[in-house]
Amino acid sequence: RNGTTFFDGHYNMATGQDDIHNLGVLKMWNGKDTTKYFKSPCNIVEGSAGEFWPPNRQADEIQAFTADLC
Repeated sequence: RNGTTFFDGHYNMATGQDDIHNLGVLKMWNGKDTTKYFKSPCNIVEGSAGEFWPPNRQADEIQAFTADLC
């Protein structure tokens, strides 16, 4: 990212092709929809990686996933 060689893992996120409201929604990280670092429900990979958001988003809350916590 940003021209660095640092690797945060593989992100799989929705493109919004089927539903624009899903643009940027994180589906998996490193091929899994949960992590081994926390117990459920805190281990669920969900939200956004922060780079993409659906257009005209009006929610007051956001869910973000950051690999730095894993």
